[in-house]
Amino acid sequence: MKLLSIVIPSYNSERYLKQCLESLLVGHDEELDVIVVNDGSTDNTSKLAHEFADKHPFVRVIDKDNAGHGSGVNIGMDLATGLYFKILDSDDLLDREGLIHLLELMKKNHESQNDPDLYLADYRSYPEGDDSYNTQISFLEHMKKLEEVVGWDGLPRIKFGDFFMIHMCYVRTAVLKENNVHLLERTFYEDNQFMFLAIKYSNTLCYSTLPVYKYTVGRKGQSISLENMAKKYEHQHRVLHEVIDSITFEEYKKMNKHLKWHIRHDLFKMSMLNYFYTYIAKGKERHRKYKSLFRYFKKSNPKMYHIWKYRTSSILLWIVIPALRHTFMKIGYNLFAEKKGWK
Repeated sequence: MKLLSIVIPSYNSERYLKQCLESLLVGHDEELDVIVVNDGSTDNTSKLAHEFADKHPFVRVIDKDNAGHGSGVNIGMDLATGLYFKILDSDDLLDREGLIHLLELMKKNHESQNDPDLYLADYRSYPEGDDSYNTQISFLEHMKKLEEVVGWDGLPRIKFGDFFMIHMCYVRTAVLKENNVHLLERTFYEDNQFMFLAIKYSNTLCYSTLPVYKYTVGRKGQSISLENMAKKYEHQHRVLHEVIDSITFEEYKKMNKHLKWHIRHDLFKMSMLNYFYTYIAKGKERHRKYKSLFRYFKKSNPKMYHIWKYRTSSILLWIVIPALRHTFMKIGYNLFAEKKGWK
């Protein structure tokens, strides 16, 4: 049985793709469904992917015109046959021991007819070319039970500065398909949209005790580089705009208090990211567009806007006057990047 579908959106990834795929050779081919989506690459990405798939039948390759990371994820969700769904960037890896352990946990729970909607597992950030140093991102200390299926009361709250990241999440494929989850295309940072919807539609979760994802940082041109953050701030605006439209107050009211807390926390995360990406560079137009985004939030979804404004820490985003926000954002980036292992 295919326990885990892994989609690998790939664009001009010839330098990294082989190593990424080799990290999936853990002796569990029959349980893995790997889909490489070649997003209109102009290098040897497609050739490398097809050569690997010819040798390893659990890997499929889809060649398509370029439409961005989100389009590759969407194709992966449509084609996925595994019980769970995972996004793996082509320049990252999965840890052998952690992946095997997660698959065994998935198999055990499935045989017990106790499949959670969401698996969580730690991830590690590695500077490029230095596997000896890593920063592990974890919620373990907040979980009431490990490797047991629990509701959101099993993860009541996390630290103020900790957030769900796509690297740590493995979502039941049926949850995504039943709720017609599709991501924005031609848009960076759509992983935040994916995570919000995964949280919203999941009722049960299970935490695997071994880290799985190996996130490589420090590469030139990455989406988390200061240059790209400053240039692509409107992509963050698009993602938050989409998320604002994806939840109603009526849906929120029906959630239990623990899931409500995580919904609020994730909304705060995205508004904070928008603030950060907007003010990491200077410019009146950036400030105008940021204000316009939240005017839209207030007008289109007033009850959720009220919850966001008065039941999260969003007040922190407004106490610094606009003239000083750029300076504070540069300081904040350095502190956050140090904590997350980005530098």
